[in-house]
Amino acid sequence: MEQLEFAEFKQKASHLVGIDLDSYKSQQMDRRLHSLMSLWEVTSYEEYYRVLLTNPVRLKEFIDRLTINVSEFFRNSDRFDALGDTIIPELLTKDAPLRIWSAGCSNGAEPYSVAIMLREMTGTRPHYILGTDIDARILHKAAAAVFPPNEVRSVKPALLE
Repeated sequence: MEQLEFAEFKQKASHLVGIDLDSYKSQQMDRRLHSLMSLWEVTSYEEYYRVLLTNPVRLKEFIDRLTINVSEFFRNSDRFDALGDTIIPELLTKDAPLRIWSAGCSNGAEPYSVAIMLREMTGTRPHYILGTDIDARILHKAAAAVFPPNEVRSVKPALLE
């Protein structure tokens, strides 16, 4: 019964927040949900869903708990190699500035990595990079562009200036 209620909650909550909750590991999500539910003394998924519908603070808390802010500079280097070797050079054959959207940018490391790559490839030629994330707290961190040394270890020191 609880599995059915959990599946129904995931479906409803997915529509509510615009995130595909089926892509999350069920056990991990269930653990996070139960910690939130016990914090607010909610005893069922249905009751918790009603709380999310009526309480914007609890909804934001739910989203913040679900989002996994994993990010680092030049993460998945094979993808950045493809960007630098093939994709960006092809796009640069046009004279127009590039417009790049980094959806789910977390702390901003990936869009800043693209910016570094573009600066190396095109100098000061203007381009536009938009980073978005559903987690407003981490997006503020991205906008501040302040990273501790351990987060920029894969960036050449000369590029950090």
